[in-house]
Amino acid sequence: MTPLAPVVIHVTAADLDPAQRAVLERLAAPQDSYAHYLFHVGGGRGPRVPGLPVQRVHAPFDWPVLGAGLLRRAVLARVPAGPPRIVHVWTRAAARRAVGLAEDAAAMLFEVPPTLDAAGLRTWLCDVPLAAAALACPLSAVRARLEALGVPRRQCLIVPPLVDVAALEAADRDAARARCGLSSGDTAVLILPPIERGSGAFYTAWAGMLVEKIRPDVRLVLPLGSAEGNRIGRLVAACEHRWMFRTVEPDVSLPELVTAADLAAHLALGPVRPFGLAAALAAGRALVATDNAAVRELRGDRGAVWWCRPRDPKDAARALLAALEAPPEARVVSAVVTAAARETFFPAAVRAVYAAAYAELAARR
Repeated sequence: MTPLAPVVIHVTAADLDPAQRAVLERLAAPQDSYAHYLFHVGGGRGPRVPGLPVQRVHAPFDWPVLGAGLLRRAVLARVPAGPPRIVHVWTRAAARRAVGLAEDAAAMLFEVPPTLDAAGLRTWLCDVPLAAAALACPLSAVRARLEALGVPRRQCLIVPPLVDVAALEAADRDAARARCGLSSGDTAVLILPPIERGSGAFYTAWAGMLVEKIRPDVRLVLPLGSAEGNRIGRLVAACEHRWMFRTVEPDVSLPELVTAADLAAHLALGPVRPFGLAAALAAGRALVATDNAAVRELRGDRGAVWWCRPRDPKDAARALLAALEAPPEARVVSAVVTAAARETFFPAAVRAVYAAAYAELAARR
């Protein structure tokens, strides 16, 4: 590596979610001409990249100004002063601490939180030095919300969600179903991750219990590990329907989940994180979904989708039943669409988008 090759400084915090961690750990792996540095602010599990140490920055008090000062001191002590620095900020909490690095960087790249509505994005932008920043959006719908707030389109880039295509292609359906506790006679409906309030997972569970009256073979696969998953568990227990749910531990991967499923459901109530939707499309799974901008963008014209109204378990049950009773050929996503999705979401393709962004940002120096 030449002395003036750009360096990329990744800043994360405790709100780094598993999907972001998977992208970062692949992106920071030593495969290009950039030197990568990892800084994790506060507690929680940071990223893990073989051969690349994580510098943890702790503040005795949760004050963003204090955290920003400590982070800047750590970066200046560890990162060489000569090469152009690109600061890649991964989360909302990290953004509040990384703003102090703007004067030390050639440019900054911020991951836009996809679940924020217009009001939330307006508040988030207060922590972003737009004059020196680019904004990474997982969907064009997110970019459109930013443009409506006055952010120039040239500062926004679309980075598609990452799917572990190799793991998806290697997954064995029988083994995946066994890990999910499914038998050969079960019809598995996957409640697509992320399991959180905005994803409508609660309504999917409610609708599934209504469908059970007509289709007793239906089993809802519920990934565990979130507060919303616990709330759904209480609903299921109160309705005495534990027997029709298959709760799955976090060590079962997303490729295994979509491989095991016969049908996926994502009843989004608003802006959503799209990684579950991307995996379902790459696996060729039929989908029951609400008419949401993110869902429309990823699945609207790709077939095998049954639509329902948000916050309406009866209408969701109708859509689930329609999908389950549809002819098998109607529940198949075409091979052409699936192949295109895998190409778009392939890790190397996502990495190439970031590499091009880093090159453009470094050239601004």
